[in-house]
Amino acid sequence: ILKAGAKIFPLDFMNYFGSYCDSLGISAKNMFDLGTDSEVKVFSGTHFLLNIAKRKNAVSILHAKFEKNLHPKSKLIAITNGVYRDRWLAREWLGKTSLQDIWKIKSKLRGDLIEYTNKTTGSNLDPKICTVVWARRFAAYKRPEVLISDLERLKKIAGGASPVQFIISGKVYLDESTSEKTLERIILLANTEEWKNKIAYLPDYSISVAHKLVRGADIWLNTPRRGKEACGTSGMKAGLNGTLQMTVSDGWVGEVDWKNIGWILPEQDTAPAMYDLLEKEIAPMFYNKREEWEKRMQKTMSIIEEKFTTKRMLREYIKKLYKL
Repeated sequence: ILKAGAKIFPLDFMNYFGSYCDSLGISAKNMFDLGTDSEVKVFSGTHFLLNIAKRKNAVSILHAKFEKNLHPKSKLIAITNGVYRDRWLAREWLGKTSLQDIWKIKSKLRGDLIEYTNKTTGSNLDPKICTVVWARRFAAYKRPEVLISDLERLKKIAGGASPVQFIISGKVYLDESTSEKTLERIILLANTEEWKNKIAYLPDYSISVAHKLVRGADIWLNTPRRGKEACGTSGMKAGLNGTLQMTVSDGWVGEVDWKNIGWILPEQDTAPAMYDLLEKEIAPMFYNKREEWEKRMQKTMSIIEEKFTTKRMLREYIKKLYKL
């Protein structure tokens, strides 16, 4: 049970619900029992909702699979999240997804992102360089430390013949000291002269900042512990804008065959695999095999449009959950 996903209380805390329970004609102990099981002697919001809800759903097929391991008695229906196209698709893409347009538009969106990032952070990123973005909550299971786990290797990739630059954004969730230290390390690194033209930390992660990131990135990097990322809609938002995926196969990503479209990272030894892909395959393709890159962008956008928008999601809710 993830702290980030549910409220968890000891039994004595349930006394605070006393008057509410009285109004329902049940005891605090009754309510506590609805939110616990024989193995975990704490009240869990997740257990409680699963026990009292008539119908319940997971937000991806893998989410349903892993949650059922924790709550085997529940009957979770898998309805994968989708993103609202009109909110996240850059207006530059409207009616223009041919190979003739795709590189020009992405270059313009990348330029917008780099201009904003340099102005905001004082960094010196280059609008013509392949740009990798890691942007999400700094929760431990998302493993924000993976990208900077081998700085010598990262420096070689960033300064190579086919250079790559990185933008990181996000906020620490709750009081995770490890993630806090990782964020501090990233900020210090991004502010050094040696790294200012290689890495930028974009603060004040918000919806408006997310719009710029998902639209301007060339690669969307996702490094969670498998089974912990319920869905991962940020990758959908980026893919909608022609951003290629480099990710551990979790959440919605597990529902797509990414061969010749994106890059799947192993959960174990994630960092070495990531560095190898960036140095030997991704960066050389970006600079030397433009048509292949454009085709991957086109396929990624098509996948999101067809399978991962709110239009499809709402149809499934109506049919599978509400049975209308």
